[in-house]
Amino acid sequence: WSRLRRKLWALPLIYTQFWFAGVCSLMAPYFPGLAAKRSLNAWQYGFFFSTWKIGLLIGSIISERVTAYVSPKAGYLTGQVGLFIFTVAFGSFFWIQDGPTLLGLSITSAIFGGTVASMYTVSLYSMITSRFHDDAGLLIASMEALWGIGSMAGAVTGGALIDLWEYPLPFYVMGTLVLISFPFMLRMEPRQECTAPQLLAEAAQQQDVRYYRLLWDLPFLSDMVTVTLAWGILSFNEPTLEPFLEQFKLNSTQVGTVFTVQSVCYAASALVAGALAKYKYERATIFVATGLGCLAYLVAGPAPFINTEPNLALVYLAQVFMGCAMSGQFVCGYMHALRSIIKRGYPDNVRTSSLVSSAVFFCMIVGAVATSPLAGYLAETFGYRNASLLMFAVLLLWTLVTGFQWLRSFCTASDVIHL
Repeated sequence: WSRLRRKLWALPLIYTQFWFAGVCSLMAPYFPGLAAKRSLNAWQYGFFFSTWKIGLLIGSIISERVTAYVSPKAGYLTGQVGLFIFTVAFGSFFWIQDGPTLLGLSITSAIFGGTVASMYTVSLYSMITSRFHDDAGLLIASMEALWGIGSMAGAVTGGALIDLWEYPLPFYVMGTLVLISFPFMLRMEPRQECTAPQLLAEAAQQQDVRYYRLLWDLPFLSDMVTVTLAWGILSFNEPTLEPFLEQFKLNSTQVGTVFTVQSVCYAASALVAGALAKYKYERATIFVATGLGCLAYLVAGPAPFINTEPNLALVYLAQVFMGCAMSGQFVCGYMHALRSIIKRGYPDNVRTSSLVSSAVFFCMIVGAVATSPLAGYLAETFGYRNASLLMFAVLLLWTLVTGFQWLRSFCTASDVIHL
């Protein structure tokens, strides 16, 4: 029984990750509709999504301190309870009739929600990686696949619950489901939870490693651009896709289904990307994934230079491409960044892995914060078809860059640097 109990502690993690993703998937398809009914413009409620990302950044800093001085499980449980509080409060905003009041409260709540969500996520990865020593790429891909499946279920279930009653119902139901596993996690005792002494010991041993050189390390910065674009694609959709879908006269369930397609493809392709990363095909995968993102914004509107009216089938196709693009960019961008700097002389230890994770998270948040309000403003001012040209152009340029890097990797090998 004791051996079985040591393994069963992962089940609440899987359950909570599923519904955590479901809760986070509710905001993009359904909050813009509520905000529009309160006479808020797209660029205004786009700040909610940007503020959420700022909260994620704050939470990553707090969770590191909690992990160092308490434990990863403390950060995880704090994030879990905090997310429940945020979700119930956010659903209750339905009864606020004044637009500016709704905007102010939603932005304020986004700071809190993003912070606790980040604490949950960072602590989750800390607990899993301290217990399981599996291939890193497949581990990341598996968690991302579970995230995609949860997002798919959350978007569809949320639409059905809104059709059943009103906007608050899915937030109340899923927020409660997230909290159900709390008593189980409170009693579980993951092995090797206290990793702070190890981190401090490694930090003392590696004081001579000059990590600041990564600030002008072009291969590393290239991978950071790649992961930034992954969240840029997601953040462009948040304030723009739901208003664009209004012309098709879809109900809430159908709107959720459109977002679900992206989540399904993200989940499935994340596993493929993880397998490719395991066999070190990151460069090729990044090139193909970025190209798919470029194609997504070519057909989503479609682009104004294509003489075709908006078509729901093309929107679905674009969501397929977007899901595949985001997973490939994130999983392989992360793994290539980590492997490449270790190959070029940086130590293969927790400190290096932590630095790469922090850099990836920081760059993704910066890209997301910048993209959401800009996308909302461009879509409202110039229309979705013209606004999508921005992402098309950026992704087209980066497809050319990553294609060149992939071809160049066949001809040259990185030299080991001296630290």
